[in-house]
Amino acid sequence: MIEVSLQQIFALTPSTLSRYLEFAQNILYKTLQGLPDGALSFPSREEEFKELSNLITARHPLLEGAFGSIDGLSLPVEESDDPELENATYNGWKSDHCVNNVLVFSPKGDIMTATVHYLYQEEFELKGKFV
Repeated sequence: MIEVSLQQIFALTPSTLSRYLEFAQNILYKTLQGLPDGALSFPSREEEFKELSNLITARHPLLEGAFGSIDGLSLPVEESDDPELENATYNGWKSDHCVNNVLVFSPKGDIMTATVHYLYQEEFELKGKFV
């Protein structure tokens, strides 16, 4: 949902909405850090890889050796006054400003790992447990 829609639905000014969104992201991040079910990890044993590969091969017989899938999410962001940040978020192919996130899924529906980009924090990769 675009920020303008949220502003209209909840009757919030842009600065207030921005603070609420940042606050909510921080709560979500800290909550996931403490949940064992929120941990991200690749399979650690060969048996786990084989089990995931067998699940994929059962549905798609020609995909041998695959143990997961990868997908990306591109989120639109506002243009920044900071030239360095503007350059980091500009996507020439889409002619738009956005941040890209990459997620790796197991055939069981779990997220094995992810690369998440935040504009106002450093980029970080999520491997194993949330950092």
